[in-house]
Amino acid sequence: MTNEEFQKLVLEKLESLDSGMTNMDSRTTTIESKIVNIESKMTNMDSRMTNMENNMATKQELADGIHCLETKIDDLTLLIQKDVKGMLELNNKKLNKISEDIKSLVEVTGDHEIRIRTCPADRCKDTRRRFCCISKRCTG
Repeated sequence: MTNEEFQKLVLEKLESLDSGMTNMDSRTTTIESKIVNIESKMTNMDSRMTNMENNMATKQELADGIHCLETKIDDLTLLIQKDVKGMLELNNKKLNKISEDIKSLVEVTGDHEIRIRTCPADRCKDTRRRFCCISKRCTG
């Protein structure tokens, strides 16, 4: 092999390597753009994960607030029930007293009515017949 043939062969190989390097640069540029795209998507995913974590924290805060409100409502319900029970018991006592008072009045009134009915008008010297018979001063 002559020197010229060797140089020609080396030159062909160098051209082949040069074209391969150009092709490699093109592929590297494509890979770099894909990496940038992936990094952008990862940043977007990080943002979405942060939003989801914030939403979950907010949901937990709301759930805790609801639980606190439910507890307060239960406590107020018990307090109101105790108050209503106390008022009902007091009302029952008052109604029982009123009922007893009415029974006493009925007994007294009934006794007076019986005296008035049984007191003969012709035997009563008092012109106020009712007063005479009720007050037991009927001298008949």
